[in-house]
Amino acid sequence: MRRGLDIDALECPKCHGLSRFIAAIVKPAVVRRILRSLGLPAEPVALAPARAPPGCGDDYFDVA
Repeated sequence: MRRGLDIDALECPKCHGLSRFIAAIVKPAVVRRILRSLGLPAEPVALAPARAPPGCGDDYFDVA
């Protein structure tokens, strides 16, 4: 994230000190429980269907 967005993912947003990586939580059920306990949405958002690039008309995907 540092190279692409110039963001230090391990920097504390409050004190700007260095945070350390503790663990990666990969089990969906555990992630949901943690999010719910924090009062955050636990279910993923619905993805919108893909669309044509800007400036392309409706005939962009028509194959003739």
